[in-house]
Amino acid sequence: MFYLSKVSIPFFFLAVLDLLYSLAVKSLQLEPKAIWITAVFGFIAHTIMSAMYQIVPNSQGKPLRFAWLSYAVLLLSFFASLLFYSFQWLYGSFVYAITSLLFAVNILLSVRNWQAITVKFIGLGTLYFLLASFFLLLSEFGFIPLALAVHTLTLGFMLNVVIGVELAWIPMLYMEPLNITFGKRLFYLSLFYLPIFLFGFYLLDYRLISIASLLVLAFSGYFLYILYSVFSKRRMPKEIPLVVRY
Repeated sequence: MFYLSKVSIPFFFLAVLDLLYSLAVKSLQLEPKAIWITAVFGFIAHTIMSAMYQIVPNSQGKPLRFAWLSYAVLLLSFFASLLFYSFQWLYGSFVYAITSLLFAVNILLSVRNWQAITVKFIGLGTLYFLLASFFLLLSEFGFIPLALAVHTLTLGFMLNVVIGVELAWIPMLYMEPLNITFGKRLFYLSLFYLPIFLFGFYLLDYRLISIASLLVLAFSGYFLYILYSVFSKRRMPKEIPLVVRY
């Protein structure tokens, strides 16, 4: 079964709109906060959400459990972006938190099989996305720094989902099996290092952040090693496909 999401393309265009807006704000040297929020919680998040609405149901071989929720998430995401464009941070963050909650429910309840390492990474990333949105809301009240919300989304949501998907797609493109043990170790490493890194941002303890950054480097390096193990065993094609190069 191949599932075609009707919200993936609108989400992609919303992400491009967020990117263009953030670039315009930067070029005009307006509110710096608008750049961070629209680029990270807009462009990055909406791009990944667009992909996940396509990837998750196809990975399960079944459509989304509550397909109508995806339309509600799309509309609320657009509304949240409009609020961010007008510098309404508090209201935008509140709508964004509700949106992320509905998105997480929509995605997590659609997963029936959690055995694949890719699905585990996607599930973990979804939880971090939910956490990042609530951190964004709390930052508006001054309870936590905005940097904590930003890094929760980029390293928690973006990195976990992107790595999880690449662990499935790249071996598939080369028709080479992924070393399951390597994949599990990488997942456990993600569970370990990220809370330490984010706690450093909560405390704004730059010494702890610096130490935890070495764990981020180790995590990324191990991921690249796993990819190298796939490349080194490949029999065909000899040339690396363009999509893999990107």
